Amino acid sequence: MEHDLGWMLFTGQALGMHSGQARELGIFWLRRATERNHTYAKWRLEERGLSLSESRPRTIEDVLHADSVWAALSMLVQIVQGRTGL
Repeated sequence: MEHDLGWMLFTGQALGMHSGQARELGIFWLRRATERNHTYAKWRLEERGLSLSESRPRTIEDVLHADSVWAALSMLVQIVQGRTGL
């Protein structure tokens, strides 16, 4: 799920989020997916010349701002509904 959420954010599919903030948050989640050995997430980052890791450890609190919480949660619900057919 980290990959799906990261890619949706990175590509600007987050409604109600500033595009720069969504892109940064998307990169965060794509990197987390690579930590779980998600090869497609790794490929997406490498293809765009983005580092697979950061120079310093970051937490979700570093990139997630209060106004983007609902947008991210909404996208997670969409992902889960798409996978389960609900």
